[in-house]
Amino acid sequence: MNSNPANKVTEEQKNALFVLSKVAYDAAVAQRVEMAAGKPGLASSLSQQPHPQSLCGCGCQEYVCGYYCFSTQGCGCSSYLYISSNLTTIGPTQSQGMPAHFNGSANGPMNAGINLSDVYMSGVFPDVNSVVNHTLPFNLEISSGAVTMTFYDQGRVLGVMYSLPGHYYNGYFHGSGTGTFTLA
Repeated sequence: MNSNPANKVTEEQKNALFVLSKVAYDAAVAQRVEMAAGKPGLASSLSQQPHPQSLCGCGCQEYVCGYYCFSTQGCGCSSYLYISSNLTTIGPTQSQGMPAHFNGSANGPMNAGINLSDVYMSGVFPDVNSVVNHTLPFNLEISSGAVTMTFYDQGRVLGVMYSLPGHYYNGYFHGSGTGTFTLA
């Protein structure tokens, strides 16, 4: 059995996820820049420049990829969604890196109970120190059959993880939460 989750995904799928993640990241940054231009009072909080104590180091970019589960607990009418990964890889490529786990939760409106398992997601982050052992705020969107998680560092867009194209994930959720990547 292969323990690297990225090996179950083809190179073409990995490349498509990289493009989707990059496009989603650029769109999130552009949206924040546009909001800052329209509301000068918010400019400092929406700035995309790293803060002096930012998690964004000077290291290289790191891929974060793996299989994630998204589920409500209890009756299915809860507005809390729990997110976990059995195994995530964090490293310089989508096929090699350090094994890690992710645990988090998000709060927001949903149309029904959500129970998604084995959702392959991938994204690019500034460096491993940006994501491991830090509680990261994120926005989570499940809609139009896709799952997107946008992570932040002190208000700055840190990275965007996107689900594998060509798969349809049922349900609607849009909310925010926090989560932590820990080394396995």
